[in-house]
Amino acid sequence: MIDFSLHDINTDHPSLWSVTYVMLMAFVLSSTIALVYHLTTPKRIGLGQFVQTMVLGSIGAAIIVLAIGDSVGRGLGILGALAIIRFRTTLKQQRDIVFVFSALGVGMACGMYGFNVAVIGTILLSVLVLLFRITPLHGLPETRYMLRVAFPLTSPINDQLINAYLTRHHVEFELLRKETSHDIKSQQTEITYLLNEPLPNEIKLIEELHILDDKASFRIWSRIDTE
Repeated sequence: MIDFSLHDINTDHPSLWSVTYVMLMAFVLSSTIALVYHLTTPKRIGLGQFVQTMVLGSIGAAIIVLAIGDSVGRGLGILGALAIIRFRTTLKQQRDIVFVFSALGVGMACGMYGFNVAVIGTILLSVLVLLFRITPLHGLPETRYMLRVAFPLTSPINDQLINAYLTRHHVEFELLRKETSHDIKSQQTEITYLLNEPLPNEIKLIEELHILDDKASFRIWSRIDTE
């Protein structure tokens, strides 16, 4: 096995060479993790900021561990200083937490001169993430298509008619909500469907339903399902 460790390490007063080596290792390994995350994650707002957070957080963790060394007093002092910081950032996906934790772990391992652990851990994590990406367990957000139909209570249109159309065109759907209002302001039925795929011909559906009732209204849109 390749030995990535340094010899003659002074944990209380690390040399300039050892500090530089630790910082570079933390940067390279955390950048590898960030690159794998970038390649296997759909593009979204704030992605670049999150990638920077992983890299900079890993270097920060290495700095803290280097500053502590083998001193219990230093550890308690830094622990007390960090206790006043409150991190209120909310991560939307559990997968992001794993990457942040891994980047921080790599930085801590480098700060403790555990380069074998840091390198092997980074390689294993990267390989597993890339393998999961090409399997059904990728866990990436899926696009869901929504259909909302609203029509008066006296309309010949009903949910059975819409269900028959979707079934006839082999569209898998799920009824999310059916709401009927009967008051002064509104007297209509509103039905919302969740579709697993886009309609093959949404214009044709609208035309067919408009033939039955020209007062019916339709809304078709898509959303990213991150759950």
